[in-house]
Amino acid sequence: MNLELTPEQEVQKWIALAANENTSPDVLLELEKIESLKVKQALAVNPNSPIELLLRLSKEFPEEVLHNPVLPLAFLENLEVDILANFPKSFLLWLVNNSQTPQEILGILLLSKAYSISKSAKLHVNWAGEMSQGWHETALEFTHNIPIEEPDLKYLYELA
Repeated sequence: MNLELTPEQEVQKWIALAANENTSPDVLLELEKIESLKVKQALAVNPNSPIELLLRLSKEFPEEVLHNPVLPLAFLENLEVDILANFPKSFLLWLVNNSQTPQEILGILLLSKAYSISKSAKLHVNWAGEMSQGWHETALEFTHNIPIEEPDLKYLYELA
């Protein structure tokens, strides 16, 4: 009887371990070294993933990190060390432009020291609500008054 796993079975084993909420943070950090997008995607949604791991995965898997149930708590626990400054700016911009971003996270993004992030969070539909009229003028005024930094320009060009 052959007990060796096929490469696909090996990857499935790592995915299952990365997705398991009982896997220790130390093991999750080790799993990050595996060259598999599916393993890293599973790590991004695992609530036991350490914040430093989520920081690294947020650029490649923003949707998964957003839906990680530990994210709002991680933001709140690390406010005094300005956790927002540690996340890639592209991820924070993605959060403030995502209609799925919950109010708890938007409230934390309001505290960002980056003007474009805090102002965008303030105008987010989940925070400010729908505008029935005058939205075009508000959008134009907002966009003309934002000091755009070099990393933001690169992100905006990527979006276009």
